[in-house]
Amino acid sequence: LNKVMSSRASKRQSVVQADQPELDRQVAALQHLDTCCKEICSGCKTACQSLKKCAPAEWELVMGLMQHSDQFPELQACLDQWQGLVRAKELAYDQLANHITRFVAKPMAQLQRIQPCVARQVKRRERKQSEEASLESNLAKEEAKSGTAGSRTGKRLATLAYLRRDLESTKSQLAQLNEALLTDLQALQAARPDYARPCVRALAQAEAQHFDQLAQLCARVSDCFAAEEDFICLTADSYAEMTKDRLKQIRALSIVADTTDS
Repeated sequence: LNKVMSSRASKRQSVVQADQPELDRQVAALQHLDTCCKEICSGCKTACQSLKKCAPAEWELVMGLMQHSDQFPELQACLDQWQGLVRAKELAYDQLANHITRFVAKPMAQLQRIQPCVARQVKRRERKQSEEASLESNLAKEEAKSGTAGSRTGKRLATLAYLRRDLESTKSQLAQLNEALLTDLQALQAARPDYARPCVRALAQAEAQHFDQLAQLCARVSDCFAAEEDFICLTADSYAEMTKDRLKQIRALSIVADTTDS
């Protein structure tokens, strides 16, 4: 019976040793996952802070134009519309920031919370490994002492039996702990894509809705110019060229005729 139990324990130990590199790899992968979650949460925080600065910056621009609207009274209606647009955009930016927090930051933070639990199990495994190494060292010392003449006393034989039994129990516990850790860590690794996919999908949809909403809001300001004869939808380069042409016309005036391009 002792030989059978010893054989089973030896086989279990060989399996544990074979799985050791894989277990270490899974633990390292989990630590990397924790680092990634922290970086994603930090990125979400930065994104939300940046979004909350967009509307105030645009509001400052619009108010600057409003304060000097007497220079171009024809644009007063457009500026009034734009003023309302900034208020609506502020709500849209806040909504997108809330979606980033809800769909990405919070799920990643919740995923981080499993790390301390796993870390405790890894520490428990490390303590068990240290206990195993200590027992093996003590057993080797006692066996060396018992090999000398006249040293195989009843007390020493009892100590050897105790150490062997304790070592066997520790090895068994360590094997069970390693097996459980390896199984759960592999399952955790496999679950990562399914956990992250709905987060990214929800954020992508929120982004699409956000910019679609902004496009509709901005169209209201653009529509202020729809009644103009030359109103067409131009590219940014075309508008820049139009402004350049207007500037040339102004510079063609005799009062500024000597102005040179910078």
